[in-house]
Amino acid sequence: NAMMRPSVDAGLGTSTILTIPDGLSSMTASGVVADGAVTYASTGGLYLATAQWRANAAPAPSGPADESITSKPVVGSSHTQIHRFDISARDTSTYQGSGDVPGTLIGQYAMSEWEDHLRVASTIAGGADDNGSDQPQRSMVTVLGVVGDRLAPTGSVDGLGPTEQIQGVRFDGATAYVVTFRQTDPLYVLDLSDPTAPRVLGELKVPGFSSYLHPIGDHLVIGVGSDADLGGRVKGA
Repeated sequence: NAMMRPSVDAGLGTSTILTIPDGLSSMTASGVVADGAVTYASTGGLYLATAQWRANAAPAPSGPADESITSKPVVGSSHTQIHRFDISARDTSTYQGSGDVPGTLIGQYAMSEWEDHLRVASTIAGGADDNGSDQPQRSMVTVLGVVGDRLAPTGSVDGLGPTEQIQGVRFDGATAYVVTFRQTDPLYVLDLSDPTAPRVLGELKVPGFSSYLHPIGDHLVIGVGSDADLGGRVKGA
């Protein structure tokens, strides 16, 4: 029915959502000019997420190449674009808007919709900031809300797992569990009940890491993953 182009640059790929309420003759379609590398759906919304690299590094100097100059990755050069479709109607889907978050996602468990907000867990690559200072790899959780045709951030928690990357994440209502890993496993517990002021409730460091988290009741979660020694070498399940 409609192919939308988001206001942000989303590449040349296209993604189409087909709705088939009663046989192929009833099929409707809507789409967006963007790739859909990761897909997540709630009861009312379908989200497409694609990691992209911004060309925001400084241009190379003109003249003969100087092999003593080494380039450094720019902090925030990777980001993930997210596009939302309203799928609350039985017989059609409607493109609503787009936005982005810093860093990259590990998969669909890194996104969760709760009370009209999308929560996204991402890892930001380390590198040089705008002042040339080296910044470590880190992770964050961003909360997004629909504002017109945009997914706009309402709040975030940054600085999770400095020098580490997300290995597992699970959202359970107003609570988020995030596991980062390089040598030991910090399990972060986040309170997301206020979309404008998410916060870390606490953390627990244990050897290894959990790549799958499964809530089993109030304040209880099972983590399944791999053991590791103090040097970060994986030893097995």
